Amino acid sequence: MEHDQGNESDFGQSDIDGMRRGIEAGLRARLEASAMNALNHSPDGEYLAVGIDIIGIERFTGVLDRRGADFLDRVFRPAELERAAGRPERLAARFAAKEAVSKALGTGIGEIDWKDVEVVTEESGAPRLVLHGRAAALAGEKGIYNFSLSLTHDADLALAFVVGRRQTK
Repeated sequence: MEHDQGNESDFGQSDIDGMRRGIEAGLRARLEASAMNALNHSPDGEYLAVGIDIIGIERFTGVLDRRGADFLDRVFRPAELERAAGRPERLAARFAAKEAVSKALGTGIGEIDWKDVEVVTEESGAPRLVLHGRAAALAGEKGIYNFSLSLTHDADLALAFVVGRRQTK
């Protein structure tokens, strides 16, 4: 039996990038579906408002390269930029957190300003959300409080998972 050694070279960078985008989109859909399934009553009679977002770090870095300082100034507060120390994976995770909060609020990012959602860092290193402006007002209107945030990233992806508690009316 002969082994065809040409198969590996049949894949170009564009094929690999396309596969990566497909995997990212599939993973994003599965994670978002899982998060939406988590919208349940908590044992103490409260609802959970859940948001999740995942972003490709390479894709995010491309946006940074194309849009530069204008993009950073429009999306991040100075303390967020300082904490990220120019590391694209940290910025991507914070960007994903802003998207995840907009999903937990049930609005999408269009109804709030990027800077209305700030990711700060506790002394312990844990991320914490601070809402400003329209995001804070929407959370108040919807009775959503006590947000928890988890951020993670690896070589290719950054993910943010947000849970807010919502009082029943």
